[in-house]
Amino acid sequence: MNEAINVMKAMNEKIRFKKIIRLLEKKYPSAGTTLFENKDPFRFLICVILSAQCTDAKVNSCAKQLFKEYPSDRALSHAPILRLKSILKPLGLANAKSEYVRTVAVIESEKGIEWTMQGLQRLPGVGRKTANVVLSEMFGISEGIAVDTHCARISKRLGLTFSENPIEIERDLTSLASKNKWGKITHLFIAHGRNICKARKPKCNICLLADMCPSCAKI
Repeated sequence: MNEAINVMKAMNEKIRFKKIIRLLEKKYPSAGTTLFENKDPFRFLICVILSAQCTDAKVNSCAKQLFKEYPSDRALSHAPILRLKSILKPLGLANAKSEYVRTVAVIESEKGIEWTMQGLQRLPGVGRKTANVVLSEMFGISEGIAVDTHCARISKRLGLTFSENPIEIERDLTSLASKNKWGKITHLFIAHGRNICKARKPKCNICLLADMCPSCAKI
């Protein structure tokens, strides 16, 4: 009996999540990456690494200068660290990001990057979230859902997960969503998080998900 109840609850949650995604897709039909360097996998990877704790707008600005001076992986692999730090300073964490960028460039120029979940996560500055983004955007490969701060916050507010751990949040979301939606979910949650479900003072009064959100007007 309990097992049957649990199955029904799981089915209901999948139906609710499907409706949530459908509404967000209608609200944000153009949701997608806002990084300009989104054609070449190597450049896109570098930009995603640089986007840690930083806005895409700032990354786009710095990336323009970075790739103007160092247009190829080989050129970037020989870039002086001090110059990289200077270019990347506006992004924050410039010391670490400079080392990550040059090391990744060295790997690409010398032996080539392995464009798989495991291969990407072996690179410095690349975790599961970054690998998910790169694989989805550049290769159309859905290994999982990239859980950033917006995705984590909205998932918890909607009661889709009760975890604080990104890996567990990803597991909860992938269990509810069709695989062909995994790559889109992050972009939809980012768009909704930036516009409506903000970290502070969410606009619950105009949220299209209000009637399905257990946190509505309680934050």
